[in-house]
Amino acid sequence: MRWSHRQISGRKAEGFQIEPVYGGLTLTLPPLIECNQIPTNKSEIPTPKAALFNPHLKAVAGHIPELDPDAQILLLLGRDIIRVHKVREQVNGPHSAPFAQRLDLGWVVVGEVCLGNAQKPSINTYKTQMLEDGGPSYLTPCDSFIDLKESVLRRGATR
Repeated sequence: MRWSHRQISGRKAEGFQIEPVYGGLTLTLPPLIECNQIPTNKSEIPTPKAALFNPHLKAVAGHIPELDPDAQILLLLGRDIIRVHKVREQVNGPHSAPFAQRLDLGWVVVGEVCLGNAQKPSINTYKTQMLEDGGPSYLTPCDSFIDLKESVLRRGATR
């Protein structure tokens, strides 16, 4: 695989907050960096109906909002706000069954979810491997590698 480098410019914004759909908590976001390459796959967003088809997840179905088909995916929360990824509660089930986790921003369902006798294909996973030192890795290089460097342009200045 050949690494390609390209320079793009974007904007940085600060002072934003986020809260769960049901409210009750407000978190201050780290600085936001504009990027047009955020994955927009809605196929893995859990729904109350998907939870209801799994007896062990019925109790969390009422905590999962209906999917809004008009909602856009505009924000990717990463390791710079680790709190939103911490599991606060977990509902397990049979060994190969999906499970649910309560995070600060709401419930997620992890695993293949069946709706009656139909099931979606395997779950996709998006991971990014970032080597800060630029050294070689035994891992397969990731197509989604992002090396973000901030460069501030003063008004009236040109590159």
